[in-house]
Amino acid sequence: MKAKVWKYSGDLDRQNRIADLVIRYAVHPEIRKFAINLVKSCPDYDDICELQKIFKFVRDNIRYRSDVAYIDSYHSPLKILELKAADCDDFTILTDALLMSLGWKVGSKIVAKRPDLPFHHIYPIVLFPKGCSFQLKQLRGKYVAIIPPKCKIIPLDPSVKSLECCQEIAHAKEKIFLYLPQNLLQVADTK
Repeated sequence: MKAKVWKYSGDLDRQNRIADLVIRYAVHPEIRKFAINLVKSCPDYDDICELQKIFKFVRDNIRYRSDVAYIDSYHSPLKILELKAADCDDFTILTDALLMSLGWKVGSKIVAKRPDLPFHHIYPIVLFPKGCSFQLKQLRGKYVAIIPPKCKIIPLDPSVKSLECCQEIAHAKEKIFLYLPQNLLQVADTK
């Protein structure tokens, strides 16, 4: 098992800010109420229906708009819903907060041109099916998440026109993180 080497340390601060907003707002009563209303037509325990409803809502109702010039900003899910606009950071925050409020294990994938440069794109990911869990392993002094083969990581990039269960999008340089209440865990590359 070997993990990808990511040399640009500045991304960790950005990832932690995003994870903090996701985790804090996943338990917010208004976000939970909003998420429950989005999936109320889904049959009980229909994981695919829940994912599709959340993904479709965010993709179809939140317009892509860039940050203020020269300022990388992060909005709360409530502010994103109010503005009906978001960049890729905010799409990730909103999607992950809605899914986490429904019990999903979520995270993000960051994409950079090279591992020694800051990431230029981020999008939400989710562990599928809903009951999937992961193991924590210590690797080079840090804890990483090991995803069992029965679980899939589903990308929820809003630039994708449809959500196809378990079809992964490949990027040249990428890194996956999962959010836990007190940790930001990298997913180990087990290839």
